Amino acid sequence: MKSIMILSNLLHSLRTMTFCTALQNIQRSLALGLILIIVPTSSRATADGLPEGWFEFPMSGLDASLPDVDVSSMNHRPAAAGGFIRNENGHFVDSKGQRLRFLGTNLCFGAAFPDKADAENLAIRMAKLGINVVRFHHIDNATAPRGIWLRDQAGLDPQQLDRLDWLIAKLDEQGIYSNLNLHVSRTYPGIPNEIAESFRYGKALDNFYAPYIALQKEYARDLLSHRNPYTGRTYAADPAILCVEINNENSLTTTDWNDLADLPDPWGSELRKQWNDWLVEQYSSTQQLRERWQEVDEPLGSEMLAHSKSGVNSQDWNLEAPAPAEASLQVVPEGPRPGIGSLRAELTKPGTESWHFQLNQTGLSFDKDQVYTFSFWAKSDPPRTIHAESRMAEAPWSFLGLNRTLKLTAQWQHFTLPFQASGGRAGFCRAGWGFGNVPGRVWIAEPTLKPGGLLGTPKDQSLEQRNLALVQTHDTAQRKADYQRFLMETEHAYQSEMIRFLKNDLGLQSLLTNTQASYGGLAGVLREAALSDFVDMHGYWQHPRFPGRPWDRSNWNIPNTSMIGEADGGVPSRIAMHRVDGKPFTVSEYNHPTPNDHCAEMFPMLASQAAFQDWDGLYQFTYSHSSDDLDRPHIGSFFDMVNHPGQLVWLPIAATIFRGAAVQPGADPVALQISAQDALDLRRSMTEVWSQAGAEPGLAVTRPVTIHLGDNQPNEKLSEQVSVANGKRQSSTGQIRWHLPQRDQTKGHYLINAPQVRCAVGDLQGSPVVLDDVSFTVNQATNGWASLGLAALDGKPIEQSKKMLLVAVGRVANSDMQWNEDRTSVADHWGHEPTIAEGIGATVRLPGSFAAVALSAAGEKSQALQVKQQNGFGEIEIGPQHQTLWYLITR
Repeated sequence: MKSIMILSNLLHSLRTMTFCTALQNIQRSLALGLILIIVPTSSRATADGLPEGWFEFPMSGLDASLPDVDVSSMNHRPAAAGGFIRNENGHFVDSKGQRLRFLGTNLCFGAAFPDKADAENLAIRMAKLGINVVRFHHIDNATAPRGIWLRDQAGLDPQQLDRLDWLIAKLDEQGIYSNLNLHVSRTYPGIPNEIAESFRYGKALDNFYAPYIALQKEYARDLLSHRNPYTGRTYAADPAILCVEINNENSLTTTDWNDLADLPDPWGSELRKQWNDWLVEQYSSTQQLRERWQEVDEPLGSEMLAHSKSGVNSQDWNLEAPAPAEASLQVVPEGPRPGIGSLRAELTKPGTESWHFQLNQTGLSFDKDQVYTFSFWAKSDPPRTIHAESRMAEAPWSFLGLNRTLKLTAQWQHFTLPFQASGGRAGFCRAGWGFGNVPGRVWIAEPTLKPGGLLGTPKDQSLEQRNLALVQTHDTAQRKADYQRFLMETEHAYQSEMIRFLKNDLGLQSLLTNTQASYGGLAGVLREAALSDFVDMHGYWQHPRFPGRPWDRSNWNIPNTSMIGEADGGVPSRIAMHRVDGKPFTVSEYNHPTPNDHCAEMFPMLASQAAFQDWDGLYQFTYSHSSDDLDRPHIGSFFDMVNHPGQLVWLPIAATIFRGAAVQPGADPVALQISAQDALDLRRSMTEVWSQAGAEPGLAVTRPVTIHLGDNQPNEKLSEQVSVANGKRQSSTGQIRWHLPQRDQTKGHYLINAPQVRCAVGDLQGSPVVLDDVSFTVNQATNGWASLGLAALDGKPIEQSKKMLLVAVGRVANSDMQWNEDRTSVADHWGHEPTIAEGIGATVRLPGSFAAVALSAAGEKSQALQVKQQNGFGEIEIGPQHQTLWYLITR
């Protein structure tokens, strides 16, 4: 039975505020249905007010001691001594040809500019935990203390640059490389608010707009040509700089085409000029172009929507606002002109998903490839972005040709949206609008849906006049295919220009990548494979969703489930579908964000999958967003690891698994063969491309996968068709076993069984988990879920190792962190320091005689454990009585 822990809340409130304020906060929490994250299945609490089985476990991000947990010997010191990292046979090697894998993290905003004393401690601590690369991210966002700019972007701040120089030098000393990002979140001057939402930080615009490209070059010159006084090297000529990333999460190809079509000048006119210039190179006349594009111009047919005599009737429409959303629909006399009424939909209470406010009409039928025209008047208060849609009216609710983003204001606007239907079951289709999960009113007047319409180039546009409009999502397939090629080639031209500047003009010797391969779909993979020195990706398991305003810390949610239940192999498997044969492969952002109850599964699952797939770099996102939080025992955001004990204690084991290759790479990869010349629908995601080629869900769990590019290859064909088991999956090496939870109540778990490492994650309580000569028997864990790992820190097999690290992690939290009733959000109730942790109770059995000791949060020996010896094995009992998440085992 869940406990609300009202008394605990009240006592804490009384310690920190007036009684009236405390009481008001408690009443507000009750009204919102909030409970505490620290509540276990039992309502009993310890004498210090924590739930039974929980304890304080504050970890400092600046503690450089870690005397009994230190894997820094894996780093070659200094990093620069190994020379520039390069690609050899699809992997990173140093100047001597020795292969290196990179395990790292990010430093964002102000965290990249710590005090000098803190910087030295930070570098030492990172190295001891197993990190050998740091990505510097978002440093171009602001002025001090959050960024590197002087006021009004009038150059780089010398004091901030000095702090960055010192930190990078100290990282180099500890054998930690640096990854420098150029454009991440700098806002270019002159971008008006009306396009800032769609083109945040000028992304996509800076792939074709020359003034923004010039600004990127100026920033790159200022940063990379700067000489670090503590190393004596410029960043362009520093072997300790692993790589430079040109433009984070940025693609012109998959930017909303309707947003591009609506761009005001000077961006719109410039992109249209480049589009027309490209078309002139492809076609000799407008007639040839129209024939190629297979344009349609049909007279409008009969009305398909149900209408009353007055034009609108609320009974004909379905208003969808599932609880907790609350909305109403009325017919009102207000319309775009006298005598025309409208439908007024009002959302008074937001829901938990972005689609929790929509209006549609069902019972429709669409014929495949038939052109239809959907038109209407609309306005909104407050202004909002909506989606006009044609969809299936049943699962899987797929789009049927129309998915148009529109920006509504307080003034009436008329929209005419022709589209070509992609099919649909007769009588089970719908048309309507998704209004977004923002409270307010939307008015719709004179909605019509009719077969027919113009799909193509208006008659007043021609190739000869060079006034052809940009393509929108409702255009013909052939016109869209040309537009995809144009956008992809524009991206290639931008990237090539930046590479020439960085390497030729600035003399950059480090590796270069443009942006993440998934940005652009298939076109993104082709772009990075053609021009970048390696392929990079990002991935998040249950990234927080914001159903209202973006990044609203009081209105967000997560499903709060474990990735072990994912039949397709989860995020690492989806990431794997972007690896290109012959290119090193990295993941520069990855996380299972806080406060998910299963955060601790991140490192064992990611590191083992990456090792099996034989990737080259992994970065957790992020160590910290602020230098002020480095020594604060409090989880400050969704992504910060600096004070997250549930993830930090796993780092040395992750380094052993991935950097130490404790988990063996798989052989005989399954290749997806793609002809860049013949590639179709460049905007498709790679999961779609693999699936359409016949890859079964979960393939990347059982076999390594790669993309083989070559115009002489069969297009989008698998080198081998592989059958993947539904419930129990095993890597081809036998070292990874993934048991999916089943409807028959079979528990899901993820196991790693390799000579140097044994791990078990998932619903473990009850039966022993036997991994050769090691076994874990969990007897205490909230809802039965836990993560346990044992790794040899001396490179030897478990049975021979003299030094091993054991971790056992369940839930972690801040003190008094408060969840809503269905445990999908803590809103802005993140609690206070110190961090607390659930103690996992388990029996651990391993071969030989050994000594075991609990480690403190600082990685120091604290309490010896009794070891029971029997028949050549030793057995220890771990649990909350030791108040720790990690243990040292020695022989």
